[in-house]
Amino acid sequence: PSDLESSRQAAGYFHLGDLTLRLRTGGSGAWQNVTTSASRTAVTALTASGDVLAAADLSPALPSGLPVTITRSYLKQGGRLVMRFEIKNKSSASVQIGALGIPMVFNNVITNKTLEQAHAQCSFADPYIGREAGYVQVTRLSGANPALLVLPDGKTPFEAYSPILNAPKTGSKDPVAVFTDLTARGQTFEGFLEWMVHSKAYADGEWAKAEPWNPATDVTLAAGESKAYGVVFVLSDSIRNIEKTLVRYQRPVAVGVPGYIVPTDLEAKLYLKYPSAVRATAVEPSGALTVTATGDTASGWKGFAIAGQPWGRARLTVTYADGTAQTIHSYVTKPASQALGDMGTFLTTKAWFVDDDDPFGRSPSVMTYDHELGQVVTQARQAWVCGLGDDGGATWLAGAMKLYGQPDREQASKYQEFVDQVVW
Repeated sequence: PSDLESSRQAAGYFHLGDLTLRLRTGGSGAWQNVTTSASRTAVTALTASGDVLAAADLSPALPSGLPVTITRSYLKQGGRLVMRFEIKNKSSASVQIGALGIPMVFNNVITNKTLEQAHAQCSFADPYIGREAGYVQVTRLSGANPALLVLPDGKTPFEAYSPILNAPKTGSKDPVAVFTDLTARGQTFEGFLEWMVHSKAYADGEWAKAEPWNPATDVTLAAGESKAYGVVFVLSDSIRNIEKTLVRYQRPVAVGVPGYIVPTDLEAKLYLKYPSAVRATAVEPSGALTVTATGDTASGWKGFAIAGQPWGRARLTVTYADGTAQTIHSYVTKPASQALGDMGTFLTTKAWFVDDDDPFGRSPSVMTYDHELGQVVTQARQAWVCGLGDDGGATWLAGAMKLYGQPDREQASKYQEFVDQVVW
């Protein structure tokens, strides 16, 4: 967020180039949370040569007494910009790294900007949490080209995507993040996130009740051992050509048709593109998906037929001959026609709002429904949630499309009342 640079220079603000760690000496005891954002003490510049554009020892920005040293380098390799961290165990004992995160800080802070300013200055970052095939795509709000892709450097799997929020206020129901950023969050800024390379310490702790996207891992460095992690920044000439750009940089690409929601009455398709052959596939939970190879396409994509079995999340892990592991996440639902019918019934019963005295004239209509309270939402701090436009409008639009694709006389009769009211 370059327009906020002067106000975000202090300790407690995250930037690209920061790192987060949860570590401990040996394999037991309390974890120590460490981040380079906690101090803005000047780091120690190192001599740059060859492919290295700049390098620094980050020790001055880290707590004293750490058993590791961290070096950050920016390199130009094959026309690509690389940001790489080398972590070295300088102690005589082993060091366990239970979590390691690379903050992905881009300008998604729309606060106090006009629409024109936001379109010109801001971007959104979208993750594919696919382990060694994972990446982040960064696109401008304006949709203008090119798009930025953040790819793994070497063995830097994209294991999880962790929020960097604000410290919660007293009595707040906001989730407690491991690391916090001082940039004020709100409706126009939802926070930054970090690319998690390892996350087992969180999975065993704060995330114990959650179902992770990928199996959580950690790493142990022996005395004197080093390990490097990093990301690569490349450009795609257009948003539509992101997949072609990934192929050009020899990254594993997966395309699901019609997508990754798999009704049990639909045979989905999956196409993979990667120079290395598929060595194995594995599904978790076991039996949640059946994966059948259908051969290569004329353009060299590897084809598979996908069928869903029980309801719920399913993870397909594809292991290639070169050892690269890619995860593809799906959600299996009941048969599509049944799910659509259930939605229509729900929208015209539970989510159906009737109140002749409604001061805003919203009756009769489909409205946003609060499952926890078991009632329609008529008031909310966000005006668009309890109305008939924007986010709230998605519900009645979904109902209209349901009736178009799967007509139902009783539901249509109610909808006619709604349409007459809107026209009136």
